[in-house]
Amino acid sequence: MSLAGTRKSDEELATELLDMLDRWDARLNGHQNQKREHSRVAFRSRFIVELPELADFDQVPEEEARLQVWARNLSPSGVSFLHRGVIESRKIVVCLGSEGGVQIKYLARIVRSRKLQDGFQEYGAVFLERLKS
Repeated sequence: MSLAGTRKSDEELATELLDMLDRWDARLNGHQNQKREHSRVAFRSRFIVELPELADFDQVPEEEARLQVWARNLSPSGVSFLHRGVIESRKIVVCLGSEGGVQIKYLARIVRSRKLQDGFQEYGAVFLERLKS
């Protein structure tokens, strides 16, 4: 069997990491000091994160200014997600699902990040304001 046949896709790796993080949370249930104002709900979906400071430059390719990420959980005040790679920007635009076919966008600030495995990072972002579509 070739090595190419054994490599996992980003989707498979992200799913494994999300499962692992959920198991950790279940084991630590009640043993962590939480600073959250709102409770979180599991929200597994892919969505787009836009990097506003890069979007202003004509020379920046769209794939560098728009990242596809994997959501972990969501609350009224923020979102937790995984991305393969480092996001340098602290200010982002979170583009979630759709409301009657229209994407819902929030200006957000990344308030925490941690390294995982296989080049993935987990990010926590707090919503600052809902943007007009």
